[in-house]
Amino acid sequence: MRSLASACGAFAFFLPFLAQAMTISLPLTLNGRQLGNVPVSLSGMDVEAVSLESLKPVIGSRVSDHVWQAVAKADSDLVSLTALAEQGVEISFDPASLSLNASIQNSAQGKTNVNFGGGYRPFTPSESGTFSWLNNFNLSHDESWQDDDASRSTSLDWLTQINLGGADGLNLTAANYFGVSNEEGKFRRGEITAFMDWPNLPLRLMRAMSKWKRQAICRRVV
Repeated sequence: MRSLASACGAFAFFLPFLAQAMTISLPLTLNGRQLGNVPVSLSGMDVEAVSLESLKPVIGSRVSDHVWQAVAKADSDLVSLTALAEQGVEISFDPASLSLNASIQNSAQGKTNVNFGGGYRPFTPSESGTFSWLNNFNLSHDESWQDDDASRSTSLDWLTQINLGGADGLNLTAANYFGVSNEEGKFRRGEITAFMDWPNLPLRLMRAMSKWKRQAICRRVV
């Protein structure tokens, strides 16, 4: 009984200190995303106020300037949650996770100006070489046996791309095929294409085989 009385006396001694408000930093979450830590005034298990100086850079331009002007105080950095809620910024305290959850009403959200009327910027290609040659060879060989009969075949595909003059120069593409089956060879020439691009215009001049044709292509210019 004496130990129980001593414990009750100690709790009664520290009770006034626990009831006093203290300042700690808690993480602030907005739309499921943690933005940073904000000092708050904690009274018991209730958050009464937050630091305005720390809250502004954490939320940033998501809140309109008139909200910050309305809740600003000359004599204190702390602003009550009630005052923020009246201006459309609601902050609630979650004692289970020891974190703050914020929500911003439409009337309190900040505005960002977006200019969709910017002029077209001509495409300027980066510095490049004046000559390049890319070759791609595909080789395959097949053999089959059945009793005394055997057959074999070999094929070679040759794809080539050549650039002369850089981004606005001449481009050549060609495809060729060579095959050997049962000691009989065969060579076939595929389409040979020459074209030139104008990066500042959605235009390509192309020559395929012996027929000139002009076609417009849409190209995204970054």
